[in-house]
Amino acid sequence: MKVKITIIFALILLSSSAYAQLQCGTESTENVAYQRKSTNSYSSKGLEEVSFCVNVYFHILRNDVGQTSVPAYYPGTMLQKLNEDYEQYNISFNSLGTGYIDNSIYSNDGVGVYRGNIDQLFDTNDHPNAIDIYIAEKSDWAGRADAVLSKDFVIHKDYAITGVVSHEMGHCLNLYHTHELQFGQELPNGSNCETTGDLICDTPADPNLTNYQHLLQNCLFPNNSITTPNNVTYYPDPKNLMSYTTPDCMLRFSDGQVERMKDAMFNAPILQDVLTCCSTEPITISQADEVCYSISRTFNLENLCYNTQTTWQISNNLQVVEHDDFSITVKAINPSVSGQGWVNATFNNSSQQVTQNVQVGVPNYYVQTGYMESQFVDIFYQRWTRLFLFGVEEQNGWEWEVDYSDIRPSETQTILIYPRVLGPIYARVRRENQCGKGPWLIEYFEVVEEGGFKILKQ
Repeated sequence: MKVKITIIFALILLSSSAYAQLQCGTESTENVAYQRKSTNSYSSKGLEEVSFCVNVYFHILRNDVGQTSVPAYYPGTMLQKLNEDYEQYNISFNSLGTGYIDNSIYSNDGVGVYRGNIDQLFDTNDHPNAIDIYIAEKSDWAGRADAVLSKDFVIHKDYAITGVVSHEMGHCLNLYHTHELQFGQELPNGSNCETTGDLICDTPADPNLTNYQHLLQNCLFPNNSITTPNNVTYYPDPKNLMSYTTPDCMLRFSDGQVERMKDAMFNAPILQDVLTCCSTEPITISQADEVCYSISRTFNLENLCYNTQTTWQISNNLQVVEHDDFSITVKAINPSVSGQGWVNATFNNSSQQVTQNVQVGVPNYYVQTGYMESQFVDIFYQRWTRLFLFGVEEQNGWEWEVDYSDIRPSETQTILIYPRVLGPIYARVRRENQCGKGPWLIEYFEVVEEGGFKILKQ
């Protein structure tokens, strides 16, 4: 029993503290083109819901005779960990397979910059259409990406199935450490966040958590803060995947980090060949209110893979304002058009197509389908009676007028009237939307003296 307890305790220590012994070796590179947000960024196009899928290829490093202590199941578990950490941000990963590199230099001596073999490793069995992940028995680091914005990283086997794998992937997708110093140190109040630190303003200033990991309690610091030896107080996020927190506390990215990664995938040439489509969710198209001549509407595609090519079609009462593979903006073809319209999208890599119907111009559908009836067979003079609108979709926003009658205001499909005259009266109802007021639907009714029994309509 003592042996089992000792083993479990050792594993807990490895998970919680070993990252302080081996750290990330990714060097800060100054990629000027992608330091700041591109003017052609994905977010400026409203593509927050677009799905990105990244190909990866795993390499297990072995000695010359094919021996290794890296378990064969690690690549599958690493892929699962990547997808678990990224799926909430509409980023997923697709494995192109697992290979083996039999070289005792990597297996026995380990991988390290001082050994002069890291660049050689990243050139070994390189895949142009995937991010290559090398799993090493020995390494100078817990993990190391080739650069911030790159296609290779090596990871020590002891960290391969922890949050460190998602941390190194973040570097490949253009994220810096939250305590980055290359651009200057971010002030604790974040006032210089746009030009210093990790260049992202919703990640709080971070003094480097390496020497503060022992203070963590359930992945939180006491009072949510730490004070440096220089008596400067910081409020870092110890759950951020790009910080030097412990591997078990690497849990999330900020919105700004997600935007930066997606912006790189949308724009950076080095990442274009590693993107693929692996979404299992059906593509959907957003709804929109009525489309007017003076008010255009945008329809966005959701669950669309980034590298999908879209063909748009529209009804003949609409015109295109602008479109791309992810959305289309339309408006009515002229000020007087009225009726139902539609937009349709088909895709180069899927047999699926999506269509969305929309009201074009002022509403008029009820003129063709709607009709009015009274509560009773007869409408009696000076007696409250209900009129009903049938044959239309149930909704509010109706406007009623009835000749020579008192009415109780209503925006529903029912109106209560009190006729003040005998003989013919006309009831009118119509709808209004942002394009304007639709035509009146008019019905004729006869008002008679009350006599005998009132017969309810069936």
